Amino acid sequence: MTNKLILMGGISAVGKSEICKHLESSYNIKNRRLHNYVINITKERRIENMLTMWDELSQEAMRIMLRDLEREKTFTCDIHFAVQTQFDTMYALRRDIVEDINEPYTKGIEGDVLKVFGLYELSLYMLLIHTIPEEILMRRIRDSEKGIKKPRSLSPESIRKEDFYETKYFHEIAESLAKYTHPNVHVINNINDRFDRTIEQIVSICGLGDKQ
Repeated sequence: MTNKLILMGGISAVGKSEICKHLESSYNIKNRRLHNYVINITKERRIENMLTMWDELSQEAMRIMLRDLEREKTFTCDIHFAVQTQFDTMYALRRDIVEDINEPYTKGIEGDVLKVFGLYELSLYMLLIHTIPEEILMRRIRDSEKGIKKPRSLSPESIRKEDFYETKYFHEIAESLAKYTHPNVHVINNINDRFDRTIEQIVSICGLGDKQ
């Protein structure tokens, strides 16, 4: 059976973590984060290493992740297709940083990283989880008030920029990946009161089978 890798993209608070937790609990499908792989292979965990060597480190991280996939057979990868490298790295390390809304966005995976997918036999699914910016803001405020996690940003302007670049790079990466493999590309709207439908759609698209 061909291994399945599900790249689960979308901006913070769009619902990726909740979706991945449900898929793990109900379908025994584990979740990975590309940024965590990068952190783990940066032994000194100096942010400067990740900022200056992001492309090289992300390529190595992807190779390790795909080797893990060969053992697991199927898992999801929580990924941001648009990255503000410094901010996202500090956020992943749970360190405090003052957000600069003008910090440029780069593609989370691009260039030689994409070639790695062509070296493995797998079924690749690219899912962009999406909802309207107003709902993102409400979720972040709610999570902040409940102390669930520190929100990435509560600036409506920042959220709109995140959403714009995440969507833009998602489609550009999908087009570039088609040179090396055949990604199944889908945009899924995750509405608060229709979470079950979101899960049903993902299960159907990715052929995840019966619950555990």
